[in-house]
Amino acid sequence: MTRVRGHKPRDIPVYSSTPDFTNQTSQTIIDLSPWIRVTPIPGDDAIYADDQRVVKYPKVQLDYWVDKTKTADCDEIEDYLYDKMHKAGWERYYRYSMIDGDTPQLRMVITQYQYQGLPIG
Repeated sequence: MTRVRGHKPRDIPVYSSTPDFTNQTSQTIIDLSPWIRVTPIPGDDAIYADDQRVVKYPKVQLDYWVDKTKTADCDEIEDYLYDKMHKAGWERYYRYSMIDGDTPQLRMVITQYQYQGLPIG
């Protein structure tokens, strides 16, 4: 992400909520992209045996923002995230991309992943 941004960020650009960029030195929010937001998705998918949960399937949403003119970089980040998540046992089941309504200079990509089976126990 540093290569796409063109400079090293002050903080690690991965957040668990909407980032507060007021402490940044960059002039525009575009200069701060790309960044990633990771959010757990509520739900309780599980497999039961003898009325006991034996496997659960947690889900997360990974959103990221990239300068809308950097389409190839957006694809590269998507491939990178998919590769890392897949190797860790997560599978993407949803993807959507759009120009961000709040910041039209940025493309927002929404991806959702489900873990492929976490044993209880």
